[in-house]
Amino acid sequence: MRIALIYSAYPPLEEVRQGDGGADYCRILARHLAARGHEIHVVTEGGGCHLLPGGTDTQAEGGITVHRVIRDWGPWAALNGQYQRLQSVLQETGPDVILVVFPGGGLGCRYILPALVPAMRPVRPVVTSLFTFLPARKPAYAPLFLAASAFLYSQSRLILFESMFQLKLMRLAFPFLARRCSFMPTGSTMELRHKYAAGNTREACARIGLDPGKRYLAFLGVLRRNKNVELFLAAARQVIAHNPDVSLLFLGGKSRQDLTSRYQRRILRLIDDLGLENAVYFTGYLDEERFNQFLLASELCVLPFDERLGRSTLFLAMSAGLPIVTIARSAHMFLRHGESGFLVRSFDEQSLAAAIEQVLHDPGLRERLSRGALAAAEQVSWDQLARKWAELMQTVLVPRGCLA
Repeated sequence: MRIALIYSAYPPLEEVRQGDGGADYCRILARHLAARGHEIHVVTEGGGCHLLPGGTDTQAEGGITVHRVIRDWGPWAALNGQYQRLQSVLQETGPDVILVVFPGGGLGCRYILPALVPAMRPVRPVVTSLFTFLPARKPAYAPLFLAASAFLYSQSRLILFESMFQLKLMRLAFPFLARRCSFMPTGSTMELRHKYAAGNTREACARIGLDPGKRYLAFLGVLRRNKNVELFLAAARQVIAHNPDVSLLFLGGKSRQDLTSRYQRRILRLIDDLGLENAVYFTGYLDEERFNQFLLASELCVLPFDERLGRSTLFLAMSAGLPIVTIARSAHMFLRHGESGFLVRSFDEQSLAAAIEQVLHDPGLRERLSRGALAAAEQVSWDQLARKWAELMQTVLVPRGCLA
């Protein structure tokens, strides 16, 4: 099967785009689909640091051809030649299926062009991988964004959601699309080679320059309001009061000096107000190998938010076999309490602190949670996901020469 995959970024990335989870997702998905014998054409952003070695904008390797040709994804793309350029690539490559990775409201009107793919000729089946269908951040842009999104959804043969909550919301809001909607987890946005081993964290700390005398609690990814960073810090203060050798490790995202948004500055002030300034370490952006090494140096991972809001970070921790403490008011989709994760039933700092301490002080529990997390990660491994992807896309194929 020949598949065209469309997204605004694909590794290697410019420095300002490093850490783009969508780009990592596309890279791993393309790699695993190609490994199953499919021919993959990635159409992505071109220009600047995105150009490949030798100044070319196309490179083929291992069943994947990357076309770095689009310079504007926004509402003016049709007027400055980008619509025609994208259509030309699709005509030249002749895909059986077009996969549009559409993050939705996060990019808003900066990402209109992919929504127009169903209008391009020749018509081929379109599958949309959707992270959210909520409106763009800027209300003034919402009507344009919603109009483009509605066109994409209505013309897509399949709409794949990484969130069951978003899937149910879409089916409720647009019942005529219900049969086209399916659940498809994103999987881990990194493929981590090294797995956590309880009792080896001191050696792992020494290898990467952390204090081997400390025990680190890992928090993954960018600091965002919906990830309950304040709750984590409040609970951590209680834990550190009883365990002075505990420190906090913020993995990925930005380094401390680069935390410039209003919310991030508020978090830095809170760290100082809670007296945690000497117990917090920000790694900044890390490549895959380095990220893996920092995970191995952590005693456990704390995800103080519902799994619907941070599934990619959850899958990262699971794939490394890291003991996980997280919040789940009801049954968790991927973790079982005490077996593959330690689940806290309420959003309060005392309950979260008590859970962290219980896992921190019980090596046997950490080993059990680690084994369980690795077993649970197999359910959403990329081998499994790529097989499911291929099966779903086979269902939308139409004979050559027929309009979709």
